[in-house]
Amino acid sequence: EKEWWVKPRLLECDKFVAGRLDADSSRRLFNMSPGTFEWLCSELAPLVHKSDTNFRSSIPPRKRIAIAIHRLAAGSSYVEVSKMFAVGEATVLTCTREVYAALSTAFGSVLAFPTDAAALTRVARGFHNLMALPNCCGLLTVLHLRIRRPSGPCGSSYLDHNTNFSIAAQLVVDASMRILNIAVGFPGGVHHAKILKQSGL
Repeated sequence: EKEWWVKPRLLECDKFVAGRLDADSSRRLFNMSPGTFEWLCSELAPLVHKSDTNFRSSIPPRKRIAIAIHRLAAGSSYVEVSKMFAVGEATVLTCTREVYAALSTAFGSVLAFPTDAAALTRVARGFHNLMALPNCCGLLTVLHLRIRRPSGPCGSSYLDHNTNFSIAAQLVVDASMRILNIAVGFPGGVHHAKILKQSGL
């Protein structure tokens, strides 16, 4: 009798679609617990829902969210994600963009630098307790995310101080390393002072 061999990741994806994903698989695919993933789906589903057409059924919100969150959590390429979830690469790109936009819409106000005195005092107290550093309301850094050299005349503006092509992301964190503010998308060659000025912080 023949035995059929199926890639384990496809079985894992099938379990996910059926809603039977265990904690280990959930952490491996999405870097979060099943409960957190389900909560995220409940928050984002109305924002990424698509209607069926006469020609085909739409991809369910849960799967659209899973595609984007897996790409975000694992850093997998569009090709890898398309194989894992049995969809086209263009679908992965579309789902990723739409879910990221939904995350920004749903949680944009959650990730915000504190503006009231009480919140700033809490942040400052955290740094004082951790390092005896008074009146510090956040640590600021700029990360460079490496990319392939962009084509066109502006490609050289992405060359950073380490001679890598990159996109710059400015982050501010509190004493618990919780992100308070993020500004991303600057060419790697932009000076950090200019990023700070343009970030609106």
